[in-house]
Amino acid sequence: MTCRNIVVILSVAALVSLEAMAGDRSNPRGMGMARTVNATARQFDALGINPALLGMRGRGNLSVGLAKVGLGLSSDFLSYDIYNDYFTGTLDGSGEIVPTYLTDADKERILAEFPDDIGTFMADGEAGFLGFSLTIDGVGGFGFSAADHLGGKALIAKDYARFALYGLDSLGSTYLFDGSGIGGWWWREYNLSFGMQIPLRSSKIRQLYGGIGVKLVHGFGVAETVNSHGLLANERVEINQYIARLELDYLVRRARSSDLSEEDTDVPFFPAPAGSGFGLDLGVAVDIDGVLATLSITDIGSISWSGNLTETYSSYSGVITDPFNEATQDSIESAIEGQVRPGSAFSTSLPTRLRIGFSFHSDSVRALRGFPRGLLLAFDYTQGLTSSLNNTVTPRFSLGVEYRPIYFLPLRTGVSVGGGTNVRWAAGFGLDFHYASLDVGVENVLLFFTPTEYDMLSLGAGLTFRL
Repeated sequence: MTCRNIVVILSVAALVSLEAMAGDRSNPRGMGMARTVNATARQFDALGINPALLGMRGRGNLSVGLAKVGLGLSSDFLSYDIYNDYFTGTLDGSGEIVPTYLTDADKERILAEFPDDIGTFMADGEAGFLGFSLTIDGVGGFGFSAADHLGGKALIAKDYARFALYGLDSLGSTYLFDGSGIGGWWWREYNLSFGMQIPLRSSKIRQLYGGIGVKLVHGFGVAETVNSHGLLANERVEINQYIARLELDYLVRRARSSDLSEEDTDVPFFPAPAGSGFGLDLGVAVDIDGVLATLSITDIGSISWSGNLTETYSSYSGVITDPFNEATQDSIESAIEGQVRPGSAFSTSLPTRLRIGFSFHSDSVRALRGFPRGLLLAFDYTQGLTSSLNNTVTPRFSLGVEYRPIYFLPLRTGVSVGGGTNVRWAAGFGLDFHYASLDVGVENVLLFFTPTEYDMLSLGAGLTFRL
């Protein structure tokens, strides 16, 4: 079987059943430290992370964020190396590109790329197009931001690849496609937050802060799979005679803004919402002997979808004795495509997360006085509490470092593990002056050293002004 055929089969298989972490993706400073942001975000960057941090005084009273953008692209089952070796063809003796034919060793190498029974391909982004924070002495810090969250995800069962590589075995075989799907989302949040210092007398606790954020959420489009089941099996019943069994059972629901359509690519900046909801951020921060400890729960809430609701569904179970029969082919094609009907209103939870962070400077902790002065060290634990809108319930740990060899040139790096991805090494830098700063961060530095093994691209950039 050629690789071109495999790509076609995988693409069609993914379409059989469709499916459809916030604030830290568009924080370029934190991305350079492996998205270690829970205790390092300040002023405008604290929005969506921990509103209590707005109460901490930064440089200047007014911070304005412009063009805060973060993008991510990852796959845990198909690296660029695999794609380039097997899916781009092979040069023959005449210099022409011909299909690549796979050996058993090649097939096993491809299957070994899948981490478990389900492989994930994901693209997502955050764009903060408007935001500011204002600190008022003796009162606290206020912040407002408007940010878009959009992306898509494909979940591919390992048995899809196994079937594409090996087909139906003459001795009998069974392939299970449960859990596969693709989908997408686009929603916008308007975040108004407040943080303040809480009066406290303690010999150990230097400062205590609390904060709250309220969000108005508009959803412009979503697709998610309610259930997905697929099975393909064959068995030999007589010499050179076989029967196959096919099962399909899936339900996909969608909501879409009336300003979005496949035919019209002119999308207004403020589309009519297809759904709306509210969110809540809560946070505290405490400075204990120079170590800042933070805790927050962000995006408590949901989006209720009611605009342009449709459902695609299918329920098929049949035995195939003659795959070349026209009526059989029509029924299978109809089962795969499914039927479309008006949908019912539904809701999706916001990507709720528990965030815990620690940060300190090397000159504020006695045990680290031998390190360079001003070295910032930070640790994050982030736990998703819902699995909707690209959130994950797999915990994520990260360690970040920032050092300034020159006062205006912060250099950053960090390591993260978990959160649905492999171990990542991040790096970034900034041009940080009194009234303005430009920050750039890349979450997967190894991409630049081993580009053929690429399986993730994640970067962020942003410009901040202060007064």
